[in-house]
Amino acid sequence: MKKFFFLNWPRKAKILYGLLFLVGLFYLFLPGPPVPQLGENFPFERGFISQMMGEPVATFYTNQGQEEVLLFFQKNYSRSPFLNLPLLVQKTDYFPQEAYELINDMHSAKNTNFLVELRQPGRESLIIKGFGETNPEEISKKDPAKITSFRPEDGKEYHLQITVYQIKTPPTIRVLMLCLIFLITPVVFLGIIKTVREIWRELSTRD
Repeated sequence: MKKFFFLNWPRKAKILYGLLFLVGLFYLFLPGPPVPQLGENFPFERGFISQMMGEPVATFYTNQGQEEVLLFFQKNYSRSPFLNLPLLVQKTDYFPQEAYELINDMHSAKNTNFLVELRQPGRESLIIKGFGETNPEEISKKDPAKITSFRPEDGKEYHLQITVYQIKTPPTIRVLMLCLIFLITPVVFLGIIKTVREIWRELSTRD
C-alpha cells in the first residue's frame, strides 16, 4: 500500500497525477452556460406556482415537439462561455411520476408529459419538465376538445409548456468530491491488481 501512496510515487507519476487533478479542478470551475432560452421567458401563473414547492428558473411556451425541445437544450447546455469549451452532458429520462421526488411537484401525474435531466457531472444540472402536446404532427388527428393549449399572451396559442429547474453543486462540495475520487482511485487500482494477481496464481497452480 505504501508504494501507492502519492508521496512515495515516482516523480513522473506524481506530475501526471497532479496534472490530471488540475484538469479536473479546471473542469469543475469552468463557467457554466446560462439557461438556454427557448423563447420568451414567461412569468409564472399564480395557480401554477401554488402547486410547486420549488421555484423554476424559466417557463417557456412553444409549438415545437418534445424531441426538438430537448435537442435545443442539450445543444445549448453543452458548452462553456469560456472559449466555447465542450462540457460533458448526460441525459437521463424519468417517469412523470418522479417529478414529485425531483422537483417537489405534488401534481406530477396531471401536469407532466415528460421529465428529463441534463447533468454536467460534478457541476450542475437542468431538469426539464414538459406538459402538453409532445408531437405536433398528431395534434390535427386529435379531438379539438382534448388538445392541450396555453395562451400566455393575447393572440397566440401554444401547445407545450416547458418548465426548467436548475440544480447547482456548491464549489466546496465539487472540490471535496474531486479530492475523494483522486484519493480513492489508487486504492481501488491496487485492489484490482492484487485480485488479478491472486486469480492468475491460482490458475497457474492448477496447471
